[in-house]
Amino acid sequence: MGFFSKKGGEGVSRSEKITGNAVVHQTQSTVSTGSTSGEQYRPVFLLCYPSATFKSHWALFVPLAEDKNCRAGRKIHVTGNVQEGFNHEIIRNYDLSETHTRPQTPKEIGIVSTRYLVEVAKDLVYAKDTTARDPFEEFILSLLRHTSTPAALSLIANDLKERRSGPPRRVTLSDCQWWIMRIVEKLVEQNYMLPPTRGPNKGMSPLEILKNAPKH
Repeated sequence: MGFFSKKGGEGVSRSEKITGNAVVHQTQSTVSTGSTSGEQYRPVFLLCYPSATFKSHWALFVPLAEDKNCRAGRKIHVTGNVQEGFNHEIIRNYDLSETHTRPQTPKEIGIVSTRYLVEVAKDLVYAKDTTARDPFEEFILSLLRHTSTPAALSLIANDLKERRSGPPRRVTLSDCQWWIMRIVEKLVEQNYMLPPTRGPNKGMSPLEILKNAPKH
């Protein structure tokens, strides 16, 4: 399930407006799994920004609870490389209808319980943040902090090599797609993220959805 199909590079500015009419499909910012517990869930989307020369930039997007169109919310991504390290960034009140450049059609990859999502005043104002404001963000940022040190990267590389069969191959750790895959893998493993309950990816594993996501 997504909103925009126009391709564009990475970048955003709240002050910049889109010319033309944005196409937005009606959806809901909270969903239910059909359980009698009454627990509410928020969808999590993958944003893919294609590039003519590099691999697509990937980011996670969680819409605001009050935005029934799922246009505005928090964008979580990383930038950097293995040699210099990675920097995480949370862009709050990131509005898909007001970005200067747009991602490809956002893909719903899973749902997260609203128990882990806390909206604060900062979420309603466009800003770049590096501080976790709720359990969901803390879990993600703790993974980034743990795996961004040289020692941790070395352990990860060795672990990946040991898992492979056949001749050794070069381990690539220096892109945001790798990070998103690892983050979602841990979110699923710890039951923070469940499969979508609607749309074309209904019931699919978030990891399986990522495997089929645009790489370029």
